[in-house]
Amino acid sequence: MASNPNPYLVQPLDIGNVVSAGIQLYRTHFKQYFGIALIATLWALLPFLLVIPIVLFYTAVQTYYGTLGLVVPAWIVLAVYCSAKYFAGAGAIARLAFGTLINQPESLDSAKRYANSRIWGFWNINFLLTLMYLGVYFVTVVVLLIVLSATGIFSLLTNPDPTTFALNPAPLILAGLFTLLLLLAMVVIFIWLGSRFAVADLPLATETGSNATQSLGRSWNLTYKSAWRIALILFITFLITIPLQALAQILVSTFNAIIAVSFPQDSPTFALLSFSVGYILGLVAGVVVLPLWQSIKAVIYSDLRSRREGLGLKLRDS
Repeated sequence: MASNPNPYLVQPLDIGNVVSAGIQLYRTHFKQYFGIALIATLWALLPFLLVIPIVLFYTAVQTYYGTLGLVVPAWIVLAVYCSAKYFAGAGAIARLAFGTLINQPESLDSAKRYANSRIWGFWNINFLLTLMYLGVYFVTVVVLLIVLSATGIFSLLTNPDPTTFALNPAPLILAGLFTLLLLLAMVVIFIWLGSRFAVADLPLATETGSNATQSLGRSWNLTYKSAWRIALILFITFLITIPLQALAQILVSTFNAIIAVSFPQDSPTFALLSFSVGYILGLVAGVVVLPLWQSIKAVIYSDLRSRREGLGLKLRDS
């Protein structure tokens, strides 16, 4: 019997094999994926690099504040465009990884060109997901405020004398327990939604004719009954990235200790430099981590399609 030419996918994979296949894919194509991630990260870094001279200029000159009406909107437009370029770069990595998994490798230029042609689709996906998470957070905060307000009013009505308030702490205890349960529920919902939309950018990156909303719907359908399995895969991947994140945090702490010698820790300059360095180091770490995440997501996407649509997959535009 002829052996399967694909070293990554032979059959639907279990959790460990998904992670292993993603890591193998990441290692094998690291140089190619790293180059895309580096360019994407530089795009994401550009708006924040511009913030430093802008803030230092207005801090030093302390005039021309009327021009902020033009500078701020221009910066926002640039930030949106640069974030879209970053998401397109991530999409190109995902497309290359998926093409490798299904034995249809693609050239780097072709994948980047395809992803860039759908740049605003990738941005729309992330924008819609952000709105969704903010909506969940807003609802949680509103419910929490209502419960805490009702608890406070009830406590005042049943204990009008502050000296007897401690005799009946039950309302506060119940409010505290409800708060913990509500926060736990919010975290669980975030994890579940993150798993259901874990491969939201893959359909847009690999399937011709797909737009942002269709790609989100495709992810939702493919991950049906697989949310917690995907959540565990993503959690394992997160654990793998912890050492790199810890190194970045150590470097940030070291830099803060150095600049604290020259600038007071409560000064705007210290805050700006600390934030900027932390953000830059985070992006540098992201250059290494982004290809890993996209490789893992590509394996998840391929595995989901293998389970639901069979192993005879192909890029729909090929």
